[in-house]
Amino acid sequence: MRDWFSGRSIPWRSSSTSASISCSSSRRQLQATSNFFALSLGLRLLKRVLEFLEPLVQVLLALRQLLEPAQHLELLALLGVLLRRGLPLGS
Repeated sequence: MRDWFSGRSIPWRSSSTSASISCSSSRRQLQATSNFFALSLGLRLLKRVLEFLEPLVQVLLALRQLLEPAQHLELLALLGVLLRRGLPLGS
């Protein structure tokens, strides 16, 4: 391989090239390790947030089940009012 500017012959692989390849490889490995660490940290954080919110969701679900019959009672009271007034309920 020749240098375009000077016309001198350049060795295909020099010690600096192999050192830069080795350095680049270790950089990539370090980057992959840090990416994996960040991903695992993020997943652990997500898991803890979901574990924290789970009791709140359970309470809200129980509250909804508690209030559901009350909603049915409101509809039943409305039906009673309509029947007392003698309003037609249908066709």
